[in-house]
Amino acid sequence: MFKILIAEDKRLTREGMVRLTDWDSAGAKVVFDCGNGASAIGYLKSHPVDIVITDIRMDPVDGLALAAFVKEHFPKIKVLMVSAYQEFEYAHQALEMGVAGYLLKPVDEKQLLSKVLEIIGQLQREETVAQQLHEFSRQRTRDILMEYVTDLYPLPDLLEKRLLERHENPHDLQAVLFCIQAPGRDRSLAEIREYFRSRHEQCISFIWEGKMIIGLLFTPLETFHRAAVQYASLLRSTGTPSMRMVVSETLQDVAELPATFQMVQKLWDYAYLHDFGRITCQDELHQPLPEIGLPASFLLEEVVQYARKNEAVLLQASLDRSFDQFFKTNSSVDSILKECGELARCLDHALHTSEEDSLQRLFSPWSLGSLSGFSSLREYVCNTVCEAALLHAGQQNAIRPIVRSAMNYAKAHFSDADLTLKEVSRQLGVSYVYLSKAFKEDCGISYTNYVNSCRLDEAKQILLKEGTKIPDICCRIGLEEKNFYYLFKKRECMTPQEYRRIFFENREEEPCTFQSAGKHI
Repeated sequence: MFKILIAEDKRLTREGMVRLTDWDSAGAKVVFDCGNGASAIGYLKSHPVDIVITDIRMDPVDGLALAAFVKEHFPKIKVLMVSAYQEFEYAHQALEMGVAGYLLKPVDEKQLLSKVLEIIGQLQREETVAQQLHEFSRQRTRDILMEYVTDLYPLPDLLEKRLLERHENPHDLQAVLFCIQAPGRDRSLAEIREYFRSRHEQCISFIWEGKMIIGLLFTPLETFHRAAVQYASLLRSTGTPSMRMVVSETLQDVAELPATFQMVQKLWDYAYLHDFGRITCQDELHQPLPEIGLPASFLLEEVVQYARKNEAVLLQASLDRSFDQFFKTNSSVDSILKECGELARCLDHALHTSEEDSLQRLFSPWSLGSLSGFSSLREYVCNTVCEAALLHAGQQNAIRPIVRSAMNYAKAHFSDADLTLKEVSRQLGVSYVYLSKAFKEDCGISYTNYVNSCRLDEAKQILLKEGTKIPDICCRIGLEEKNFYYLFKKRECMTPQEYRRIFFENREEEPCTFQSAGKHI
């Protein structure tokens, strides 16, 4: 809705303009009317207006003075002059003021509305052009930022010029550089970048090498801290546990950008290795970041030998030494994932794994990227390799690696009420029919029953904490209340409330030996 101000000293004329003109049909509304230029100026100082319609001869401030004020202080506002005088001097002065139109009285509502529609069309065209220019400038600034921080653009002059369009002094940025990524490539990066682009006018960002978002947020670190919870929620919504955001200290000068870019990359690796939370700020470390050491590697020959012979203890020890070395040398996440891929290739060849149970499939960057951090990566790789060795040894009761991956996925995601085997098979890149059959053969139960078993195990642990409410428990385990009560009573042969009551009644006598009455799956 376009906002119109009318200044006309003759009351009947002014009221006729306000009441008789069909402003709604033009998408406009008269927000203020007055009898002189002084009142109009007072209103304009504190209220937004798109069009000013004014008479020329008014006291104490006439229409020409009002137009001059608008031109100096609010150049985007359009002025339409309405006068009973045809003298050339009035029209000439009005044109010098840059007015959008000049109408002679008497003016009927159709003439007035027609002229206002022309002015509205002009405003719309100008707004479209302004948005296009703004977006072009923003994209160009982003491209220059990308080239500069990644050392592709050697001189900061052009970047300083672009930043100067947004800030009075590019050498006093008061900005933070951030990096968002998950191991491998994640499809949600584009959505996250769009979030920052649409909600933060003072943010320039780009996706670098298809694997991380680099952004410059024009706000001090203290201000960022206040919005950190919101950003953490955004990262959780991606469904990728390893999606992390790291943030530099407040930048003061554009010349600091390249070095800061290198720092946030190291900070992201450091946060992953040390299993930090969703968001890590540089100022929280209280110590310099260690340099990334020479790339470590698995003891491939040793691991393959122990895996072939299914020497579980020695195999686990060899894998542990390798991961300890990754941690001690502060290896980059990319190099660790690369080493995992090479390990999978060697083991697939040595153990003659099937296509469905291929470790290269299970150790793909995307699959490993779904793990929350270094500790979970270590556990996943060690368990999967040991299970592959056990399967190779011909143990009849071995659980196939792909089934173990499905089990681990259930344990990590049972809080998702929509978790299904089809979704898990898609995540693991394996046939749904094959996974369903393999899971039932190896575990003796369906995947749905296994997921519900994980949920009930978690619910039992929560029930033993005083003060927890059933609706909160259901929310945390991904079950509706009626389904939770049904499944719990079916398995435990008692209600959740009875389970809790019996535990607390017997806690003093048998604090550590309570057993449920039901049969576990």
